[in-house]
Amino acid sequence: METSDVNCAYDRFLSSIDSLISANIPIHTVTVPHSTPTYVTPLVKSLLRKNNKLIKTGKTIAADIVSAKIGKLISETRANQLSNEHLYSPQVVAESCKYKQTM
Repeated sequence: METSDVNCAYDRFLSSIDSLISANIPIHTVTVPHSTPTYVTPLVKSLLRKNNKLIKTGKTIAADIVSAKIGKLISETRANQLSNEHLYSPQVVAESCKYKQTM
């Protein structure tokens, strides 16, 4: 096998892998503004949108599964955030535990 044959085969391989990734792994952009609570990650926000669509279409069983996943992700995120709070003053810890409602 010549060097050009290997390079050509490698280029075809990369091209086919790139097309498979593009076809099977969708790119989804989620905007999370600064006013959003810190436990609402981009994944949580996209799941919230998915949950709302499922509820609107009447697929409540699937919506319940997604809701459970959202709750688990939020609780894990909050636990990770609170585990790092020991580094801060008591005022910062108390402020982070308060529920912040934005209107």
